[in-house]
Amino acid sequence: MSTGKLERVIATLTPLERERLGRFLAADYFNSREDVRRLYGSLVGGTAESPEGHWTVVHPDQGFDVAKWRHLRNYLLRSIEDFLAVEALRQDDAHRSLAVARAYGARGLRQMEVATLQKGQQRLARRPRRDAAHYQTQVNFRTQEYNAAFQRKRSARAEIGDWAESLDHFYILTRLQQACSIATQQSVFHTETALPWLDLVLQRAQEPPFSSETAIQLYFHAHQMLSAPDGHPHYQQLNQLLHDFPDIFPPSDLRSLYIMVINFAIRSLNSGDQSYRAELFSLYQRGLEQGWLLEQGQLSPWTYKNMVSIGLKLDRFEEVDQFIQDYRLRLPAEFQSDLPGYCKAELQLAEGQPAKVFQTLRFIRIQDPLIDLRARVLQLKAAYALGEMELIESQSEALRQLLRRRKQLTYHRERYEEFLGFFKRILALAPRDRAGRQELEKEVGERDQLVEKEWLLEVVEKVG
Repeated sequence: MSTGKLERVIATLTPLERERLGRFLAADYFNSREDVRRLYGSLVGGTAESPEGHWTVVHPDQGFDVAKWRHLRNYLLRSIEDFLAVEALRQDDAHRSLAVARAYGARGLRQMEVATLQKGQQRLARRPRRDAAHYQTQVNFRTQEYNAAFQRKRSARAEIGDWAESLDHFYILTRLQQACSIATQQSVFHTETALPWLDLVLQRAQEPPFSSETAIQLYFHAHQMLSAPDGHPHYQQLNQLLHDFPDIFPPSDLRSLYIMVINFAIRSLNSGDQSYRAELFSLYQRGLEQGWLLEQGQLSPWTYKNMVSIGLKLDRFEEVDQFIQDYRLRLPAEFQSDLPGYCKAELQLAEGQPAKVFQTLRFIRIQDPLIDLRARVLQLKAAYALGEMELIESQSEALRQLLRRRKQLTYHRERYEEFLGFFKRILALAPRDRAGRQELEKEVGERDQLVEKEWLLEVVEKVG
């Protein structure tokens, strides 16, 4: 049976949410249709697998009707959307207070409106988070407060001041978030996008009262880290603020900020600042502990691979081995079998056990083409570590044949072919050919995107 919007929404519900939705649909106030209740029960707990099967459960005495079936599904989907809206309002006491205050105001119950607004703002102020949504809610409260004062025909000067300040907070924070997104895109796609009023926003962010607002300072330093000529001081400030205020933003915002920090450290490391290697390993460790590097409970395969690679460079073998095991099931399902095995083989080579690399990779069926390429290079490095020339030639040819077969790899194929070319030239160097070694070392060093550049330089250095 094909999966539509209805099934996709139901699949995201937790067991508790499914139980609560069942009670929601059972209440006549929210849903008076028994066929809707039956369809929901059949979808979440029945054995039917086809539309006709579900229809028989709902209407056992009626023949299947496509138009009525679609209408019934749409009605259930709208009911689930109503449930999600009610749940969101139930869990957000500040928004509930705002909705109630508006209802009181519409009925002319001004004193009750004002009292509800005051209680709602007190609840909002007690929250630790200060993201853009917080300030937007604050703007909404103060807008309603101003309207209530105006309707009472009293002076609204105080309300105007509070209203304007809340709006400024919301605008500055939102603008800084946009600026960070644009700066990130520009670093990847090398595009130029002008953001109106950004200079003024950056200036105001450094002035009271915004200079003491942690949320604004987080995004101010994030933007300066990404765009200033020397981003390191802002990197340090941002990292410290994230350490001191881990609850100020929802997980999605914290994840975005933390990835900016990690990417800055990666770029600094790639630019030759080796001090960032240990820093980067610590960043990954903390991001995992806090859950900032997980998205819907899953860890990106590239983050998993980066964590292993950096740990191996620092000789943190025990920690890497534990990480490979602990986070294997956090990977997307399609990576859980091959990527941990590949990383284990990397660890074995780093520990000086090249023969085990072949044993480990022999029992792994690698599906991802890029991981497969990396595994072939890893076996070539293991063969070189063993010093077996026939095995080296065999692995080199296997990698060369793989690159010929996988034409869809495009620029990846070119990079790996370049790696093979340099490796072949290294093998051909005479033991005492100092001039040839220096020339080759220079060429390898000048290639910014060369695969296994550090390893090739180590190999060149050992020749002669």
